[in-house]
Amino acid sequence: SAGQDAATEFFEVDLQEELHICGISMQGRIPITGAWEQTRELLKRAFGDRPLPSGEPLPSIDRIYVRPPVRFVHDVASSFVREFGVFQGAFTDDQLDFACLTTKDLKLAFFQKLVDCASSVDGVDHLQLSATDILKGENTVETGRLLQLLAYLGLGKSDRSGQVTGGLADFRTHWTTSYSLDVHVGGVWESICKPDGSPMMFDGNVDGSTAHTTMLASFSARRIRVKPQEWHLHPALR
Repeated sequence: SAGQDAATEFFEVDLQEELHICGISMQGRIPITGAWEQTRELLKRAFGDRPLPSGEPLPSIDRIYVRPPVRFVHDVASSFVREFGVFQGAFTDDQLDFACLTTKDLKLAFFQKLVDCASSVDGVDHLQLSATDILKGENTVETGRLLQLLAYLGLGKSDRSGQVTGGLADFRTHWTTSYSLDVHVGGVWESICKPDGSPMMFDGNVDGSTAHTTMLASFSARRIRVKPQEWHLHPALR
């Protein structure tokens, strides 16, 4: 995903050796996947070295993210509410204090409200998740999507790294709809052009997940640059 949403940006591919190129296949970007590795990286970016409400640092152990424990989900959620202002005003102080959630019903009420708030965010596919799933440690991919959404919302309100710009902090799916190509030939960059000398525009994606392949007149190059020209929300490709 691009940093500034500008048509001057590009994605450069170095093939390590000169090869014959006859086509390009590309997809958009789906920021919220539920993959546990992504959950860990997003939370690390958001929290840095800050401790969780439990006083513990953000864990690095795989199993915490593969099957998020109830206390961990509450710690993460309450941190984003209190420190980042996510879903501000939706929860009481008692609900944000895990020590006050002394019964199953109180825990269910907190997590159901959390899921409802997350599902109401514009641009997010509805979470297929219930409070009971979180308490039982079930449907963990959807729990991962919930945690990832919280991270993106928090990063959008307060970028602690100073590096999250453009589409990188946007949780909505985005993709490139048209692009041009530059190739590195004889030590210089040249655009693939139409007969009139203007850069040729290629069709991109129509959604974030479907791969789109463009067949090209074969040429040889080691390095190419894909230059998004039009996009949905933000220029993004993979």
